[in-house]
Amino acid sequence: MKQSRGILSSRYFAHLYDDSYFAINVDYLDVGDDSVFNVLANYYFNKHVAVGIGSNDSDLVIEGKYFINDSYYFTANYTDDDNYDVYNLSFVAQF
Repeated sequence: MKQSRGILSSRYFAHLYDDSYFAINVDYLDVGDDSVFNVLANYYFNKHVAVGIGSNDSDLVIEGKYFINDSYYFTANYTDDDNYDVYNLSFVAQF
């Protein structure tokens, strides 16, 4: 098992107009002989709906989020992995 040697992460979040926002997340993970670079951009149409597209270690990622309120939301994403497709549906509760 490879151990992580370092993680660098950054997020940019901007208010566009009314309830619309734009966010971009960038992560770099150094795991020795291999490194992983992730980037994900999200557009928030309003306080309830967001869609995003990005790359997870050069694999395409598409996601959608539905916010019930400030504490609860659903997220669904699709990753076009080299060998297979990955579908994920999650419910998040944060306090």
